[in-house]
Amino acid sequence: NIERILYVEGVVYQFNAEAFLGMHRFKLIKKALKMGKTVVAGSDMHNLTTRKSRIYEAYTRMTRKNRDYGALFEENALGLLDNKQHKGE
Repeated sequence: NIERILYVEGVVYQFNAEAFLGMHRFKLIKKALKMGKTVVAGSDMHNLTTRKSRIYEAYTRMTRKNRDYGALFEENALGLLDNKQHKGE
């Protein structure tokens, strides 16, 4: 069961932006945030012709679902740059 990964402590969970847009993985992401886990989005963009970035779409969906999720989307990414771990809800 993939949800077991949520019980690993002290890690940052990175999901590709596509996961924020799909129903199954989105539920896992919401559960991670509710558990207080640090979640960031990856672009999974290897080139500009066949794999475009969907980060903005992921951010928009997160913000539409819950404004706090949108803030976490930004805070967690910035936290990586500052070497700080932010949390979920």
